[in-house]
Amino acid sequence: MRHKGQLRTQRKAETRERLLAVARDEFGRKGFSSTSVEDIATAAGYTRGAFYSNFESKVAMFAELLRRDQEHIGAGFKVILKQLSTCTEIELDMIEKCRYQLQENCSFTLWLDAMLLANRDASFRKHFRILRCEQIKQFDSDVRGLIARTNAPVNISIEKAMLALLSLFFGVHLLNLYQEGVE
Repeated sequence: MRHKGQLRTQRKAETRERLLAVARDEFGRKGFSSTSVEDIATAAGYTRGAFYSNFESKVAMFAELLRRDQEHIGAGFKVILKQLSTCTEIELDMIEKCRYQLQENCSFTLWLDAMLLANRDASFRKHFRILRCEQIKQFDSDVRGLIARTNAPVNISIEKAMLALLSLFFGVHLLNLYQEGVE
């Protein structure tokens, strides 16, 4: 038989996960600014009190969602890099495979919203910079492994390569959003 404390801890963890899952959907559908704590709590079947017993604020929850999404994308990116064995494959496959990572589960809209929020909100900007630094470190490690494995020539810094790659991905996604609205 489980101890009451274990059950309480498990219920709290389940509540937290449910709130995060609903918030991800709500933020993806309506955006960060248009989604309230009340919207999230109600859609998850909880009260605002349940929200605040799990998260300090909506911004803290958003940062947690982004951190998890970054881990998910990073894991997918690592798998992609391990599958590539030549520079030609990198050039041909990287954009398509990484684009899928951002499309999955509304990642693109979450990150776009995060960039806009970081531009407007100094407290969130701190969270965003930490996430970006972690992202760069992970990308650096993964790409250095690929370079060592393929003996690919490197003409720019890993950080600049990441910035160029992310810029390309976001540009492609924005163009796709525009084209979806035109058709």
